[in-house]
Amino acid sequence: MNWHKTNPMNRIRLTLILLFISVSLIASEPPSIRPGDFDQLTITRQQEFNSSELWGLINGGADLYFEYGFEKLFLQEISIGTEQFRIEIYHMNDEVAAFGIYSVSVHRCDEMGKKVVNDCTNPYQYQMVSGNKYVSVINYTGSNMAKKTSAEIAAKLIKGVKIDETHPVMPYYVLSESGKEIITRVYKGILGIQNGNAHWLELFDGLEGFTVGEMTMRDDEGEYKIAAVECKDKNQANLLKQRILDAEWILFPGAEDDNQLIFIDYSGYKGDIGKILQELEIEFGQPD
Repeated sequence: MNWHKTNPMNRIRLTLILLFISVSLIASEPPSIRPGDFDQLTITRQQEFNSSELWGLINGGADLYFEYGFEKLFLQEISIGTEQFRIEIYHMNDEVAAFGIYSVSVHRCDEMGKKVVNDCTNPYQYQMVSGNKYVSVINYTGSNMAKKTSAEIAAKLIKGVKIDETHPVMPYYVLSESGKEIITRVYKGILGIQNGNAHWLELFDGLEGFTVGEMTMRDDEGEYKIAAVECKDKNQANLLKQRILDAEWILFPGAEDDNQLIFIDYSGYKGDIGKILQELEIEFGQPD
């Protein structure tokens, strides 16, 4: 399937599928760069961090990873010729957690989706997510050679990632046939919202244990956001529903369980919201 030419309504359905089902993965050895993979390669650091050990590496940033579901981190620092690189491979609880971390970490991508469905390249960093692994390759010069070598490092790592291909892949970026740009993110807990969409902080204030699948649709008239939310329980879902209605956003009845809901935030959109609602009603029925 070409992820860059697809119906945006199918992307909504896929988001809901991945958000509201459990996933499983094939166990695999952690991918890494090994002696002999490159000429002039020196591995200067190789270390694995489990559970609370992550605090010693990224004190102040570890909370976000634990919120999503952190298992372990494999870290390598290497040099190839005169260029130095830092490789971080985060093993998360499942593929939705890994995608979520990726979705709130990427920004200013020069290229996307070149090596795997979900990857992002800029002069100083290559990022990707595949299965339950979020991978970051950082270089320190931003040179063309460093960027090229980062891509070669990523290609080596990708070969070591084995996933269950029977599960669908949630794409981060989609360009639909209608010309809409669609950005997909997953937020877990208030830290996920804080890192990915601070505009919704007040909406989710005081709630806990929730997961949000967000799709941002962009066209010439601005952007609007469709969110599928799984709350901790029915009471928190009812509180969130009331806040959505108070904000004069649109609530849909399309979720199957009473702790789930779907809404659209069109506060930043200047186009014809009525036309959008007609499309969404096909998926979710009449909004509240």
